[in-house]
Amino acid sequence: MLKHLSAKQAAAVHSLAKKHCCNCDDGICLLMEAPCAQIRSQKIVCRFFAEAVLPADAKLCHEICQNETEDLLQ
Repeated sequence: MLKHLSAKQAAAVHSLAKKHCCNCDDGICLLMEAPCAQIRSQKIVCRFFAEAVLPADAKLCHEICQNETEDLLQ
């Protein structure tokens, strides 16, 4: 199940992706050669982001993942 983010969480996720994702270059996903899906979404949609980038912000990660018993992207 994809977790829907609040507006505040989505803004923080978008900022985190733009600043810290090594696959994001000026809003373009280098792996997909297309606009970054994570920046355009109100949900966690990118496995790389969820596993490698989101944990860098422990507070945001905890807020998004609290009460989640399964993987964010399942």
